[in-house]
Amino acid sequence: MKQIALFAFFMLVLGAFAIAAEDMKSGQIGVAVEMLVKDTFETTLEGTPELVEGYPDHKLQPEDGFAAKIYGYDGAEIYSFKFPVEFWFYDNPTVLTELPVLIIFPYYRNIKEAKIYDKNGSLRLTVDLSAYATCNQNGICNADIGEDAELCSADCRPGEAAPAGEETPAEGAAGEEAASGEEPAAKIISSTAWFIAVLVVILIAIVIGLLRSRKNY
Repeated sequence: MKQIALFAFFMLVLGAFAIAAEDMKSGQIGVAVEMLVKDTFETTLEGTPELVEGYPDHKLQPEDGFAAKIYGYDGAEIYSFKFPVEFWFYDNPTVLTELPVLIIFPYYRNIKEAKIYDKNGSLRLTVDLSAYATCNQNGICNADIGEDAELCSADCRPGEAAPAGEETPAEGAAGEEAASGEEPAAKIISSTAWFIAVLVVILIAIVIGLLRSRKNY
């Protein structure tokens, strides 16, 4: 009886770790942008944006934080979230005059630019991300940036494809995941969902086993 209870507890702990791991979308591509924010809210880009492995789910967002938005070539907003920018800490009375900030967006094939807004809604920074796009939505199938019917159905018809062996920006920087035909939000069933489903089945089996053992006694 104790062994069964310990096993169930162990499975629940594993489930908690799996859910925590889902906060960073591993196996998917993100775009990392480093900035320097001054206490006047003046914001400058630090370095060059990079494609990285994984991105935060941005579930926890401050109500009055800075806002980050990414836009596609058609001018539509693709994704947005708020992030905190604080110039002081609870355990340190020193007030900072500038603060380095790193944010990570999910990658989209038609990504064109990111815009950063301060707490008052004023535009503080525009970041060009077009170098990482594989679908510029211009009505022309551009093989030079890796467009084909699978990666950019808006521009390419079936049969039109990029030259074999040519790397797209996303493939060269972060592997094949960004060009696999899957947008960041397109994974219908995540690994966590599968784990939880298996966990539920195991717990049901344990309960049934306990009920049967009680009947035998």
